[in-house]
Amino acid sequence: MTEISVAKMSHEDIEGTVALFLELVMQVKSETRDVYFDFDSISVNEIKTAFSMSLEDENKIILVAKRDGTLAGFIWGEITDCFFPLSPVKMIGYIFGAYVTCSNRGKGILSALEAKLIDFFKQKGVAYCELHCMTENKTARDAWRALGYKTFREQMRKKII
Repeated sequence: MTEISVAKMSHEDIEGTVALFLELVMQVKSETRDVYFDFDSISVNEIKTAFSMSLEDENKIILVAKRDGTLAGFIWGEITDCFFPLSPVKMIGYIFGAYVTCSNRGKGILSALEAKLIDFFKQKGVAYCELHCMTENKTARDAWRALGYKTFREQMRKKII
């Protein structure tokens, strides 16, 4: 029987979670070919530092999923200001990133991670959860839509130099 557990990332989980984060970035780079991901290398130490700092910040959380004791995915969330300062909604839950390994997709792991993150946001009194998703990242868009997320605004950009 397969056992899936979801818990707050520990210091011992950082190395493995950084590896998953790098897989996520490379998948987005490959799938979207977006200029934001046009880099040759990523500072693993910067990612480790950001992950370590999130362990100490009460408004940030990284959750990890393990399947039969092996790291299978993560979700990184934080509480932040609403993008529109005049809104009666002042704080939102924001999903910075999430990833489930290819071999573990379709097993309910993202759903379990997201549910635990939503619980964290609810405990903090946050009423809305938001995320950004690259337009060309069909894998992510389909996954988030399956969890009930809907597009409510579009972000645009123009190259000026």
